[in-house]
Amino acid sequence: MFASVIKKFRPGATKALTYRSMPSAINHRERAMESIVAENEICEQLSSDLLQRFPGEQGCIETLIGGYREFARTGITPASGYQAFRHLYWKTAGVSNDLIGKYISSRFPKPLIPKSISSIFGNFNDADIRKIASGLLQNGVYRLDQKLPMHAVQELIEGMDHEAAKNRGPDYCIQNADRTMYLEPELMKTPILTKIATDPLFYFVASEYLNAEPIIGYLTAWISRPHANNQETLSQRAQLFHADMSNPGFIKAFIYLNDVSETNGPHCVVPNTHREKAAPLWKEGRIDDEEMAAHYAKETWQVQTGGAGSVFFVDTSGFHKGIPLIEGYRQLVQFYYVNTLFGEYVPLEKGSPSFDPWRYGSDIRDHTPRFFARHAIGAES
Repeated sequence: MFASVIKKFRPGATKALTYRSMPSAINHRERAMESIVAENEICEQLSSDLLQRFPGEQGCIETLIGGYREFARTGITPASGYQAFRHLYWKTAGVSNDLIGKYISSRFPKPLIPKSISSIFGNFNDADIRKIASGLLQNGVYRLDQKLPMHAVQELIEGMDHEAAKNRGPDYCIQNADRTMYLEPELMKTPILTKIATDPLFYFVASEYLNAEPIIGYLTAWISRPHANNQETLSQRAQLFHADMSNPGFIKAFIYLNDVSETNGPHCVVPNTHREKAAPLWKEGRIDDEEMAAHYAKETWQVQTGGAGSVFFVDTSGFHKGIPLIEGYRQLVQFYYVNTLFGEYVPLEKGSPSFDPWRYGSDIRDHTPRFFARHAIGAES
């Protein structure tokens, strides 16, 4: 299906073009597939390195590589490849992801940070971006000093509610439900949200942290409310400690849309566990507070309280959870950035708008097309 793309592709990392220097009339889907096809190049060396270091995992490594090659052909990671990827992360204590990231960085080098950046969050320079990325690398979480302006917070809430009500009717938000989710097509039709998703601050923090051309993944937003707090619900609502593992390299940016205190569900992170985990905790599944505290003192956990508009970046491959709500509610939006789409296959939901990069605003002019690979592939032909 993508033979023409494969034929056009030429190996070897080159300086990536940005939208500023590209013609307006291009085939965005084909361009996105070019970048995915290019990832086939890393498979041979990745296989060799993994087999040399972890010969006992040969079967799983072969499944991983087979899945990666399938992804490079189709843009879709097969379930077997995704499960092998997850298994190897835990079995190799993260080494498999580090190797994938190393080769992705070589093939898709991070863009040069501009000397100055104008963002919805304020003005930043290249040193600011490196400081944020460095803090995130060190701790696994970084709280931004600046907040989203209140007029933008209000515009976000009103825009999401408008699109959700238009799409599903007024019953989309049931006040006594423990959670209200916004659908991705509703978020993608909210102009202020897509503007924030492509904000230069988020783009260059992601590229600096991931050490590669970043890709925007899925967009999510939800409202959390108090519930019965039994183990099943806590697990389903990500209110027990866990580590995410959908892609080899990623960060998330969270924005609170209301004031969040210790009683209405703040995000909680165990610092540094994105890089190192206590040996007994290199396992999949949920972890309760007692087990976590046996390895990391509660005083070291970082609880992210803050006013509406508070922004924090998290590498959620480290242990984290949402603290169960006692009262009130918590509303937030989450932006997900990855170094490759290899991993969990999450296509755009039905009803998402057709892809046009300039619909996200003029801030994308210094972004590379790879940033929109998921959106471009999911667009209508």
